Amino acid sequence: MGRLRSAAEDPLFFSYHAFIDCIWEKFRIQQMLNGIDPSKDYPNTNDPLQHPYRLMDGFIHQNYTNIDGYSHHFTRDIYTCQEFPTCSPEYPDCGSFWLFCDQTKWVCISKSYKEHLNHLDSTPVVLNTVQNRFEINGRADMDAWVYLTVKVYVTRPPTVNFKSYAIRDGKASSTDVFSASHYQIMSDKIHPGNPKSYSRRRFNGSGMEKIFIQTDGLNYDGTSLEYAIIDERFAMAEAITYVPVKNPGYGVTKVLLTAFDSGGRLCRPFCKRPDTGEFEPCSGAVAIDSTSPLMFGDTYADNILSRYEFKQEFPYSQDGGIFIIYYCDFQEVWPWDMSWSKDSC
Repeated sequence: MGRLRSAAEDPLFFSYHAFIDCIWEKFRIQQMLNGIDPSKDYPNTNDPLQHPYRLMDGFIHQNYTNIDGYSHHFTRDIYTCQEFPTCSPEYPDCGSFWLFCDQTKWVCISKSYKEHLNHLDSTPVVLNTVQNRFEINGRADMDAWVYLTVKVYVTRPPTVNFKSYAIRDGKASSTDVFSASHYQIMSDKIHPGNPKSYSRRRFNGSGMEKIFIQTDGLNYDGTSLEYAIIDERFAMAEAITYVPVKNPGYGVTKVLLTAFDSGGRLCRPFCKRPDTGEFEPCSGAVAIDSTSPLMFGDTYADNILSRYEFKQEFPYSQDGGIFIIYYCDFQEVWPWDMSWSKDSC
């Protein structure tokens, strides 16, 4: 239900709105008990779109106005709401398997989904792939998309520790062998920040971490999500991913790219300067067209073939087709501060 265009495709959509309507009806009943007619209790507004006698949108051949939505007609002639479940010291059962009685307030509350788990072995979330809708302006077609190659650099968070300990003089260290704290020369160059987290985020201990790249169209209605897999055991790691955006055709695609880790922590974007080829801090909002040099490949396969050279017995990579990179170092700086420099940290 996160997107207006697709909200009604969620099976929960109508149940959710029916529930909200019934909460609104309980409020209306309370108004009547207080001597207020809810059908006329319309808030004052200077917004012409919210004027009480403006015709509602979407009701073809029906002369419904905004204030008609407050009418008694709907719950009097069309539907009624069942009473909400209740509980009390005398009757602590809410009458449903899906509800429990919060005895601190004596109200019925939905049970957490965790209370119904069978606790069977399942695929960890970190292993799940992403299914994109490939939808632009309400039409789903993969051929309407092209791919950008995005590179990601990640510094190891100082809060992680892996079960691969350094041993000196027969004694195991309390930190793992990959920690930058063991190597002064590396500590002088790499300065990881202080990544924030939350209690429910799990550390899987494998070293595998996902950096997600999300695209949001600025001149088209469409989004996509992909990820790069990095090894967070190492003080510095890098990875490549290929992100779908709208095909610019003969026009321009304007899109915002955002990168974040599995904990929702943002990474900082850097864009290639067309004049020098150097990367500098940017907002992550880019304009893509079909002029040379191309920033995209028509297909995922085009991006692979343009990135790797196959002239020898083994392939080797080159970064000429990369125009945006993300640096995930968890510094406590605004991710879109384009005046940032490493000297400021």
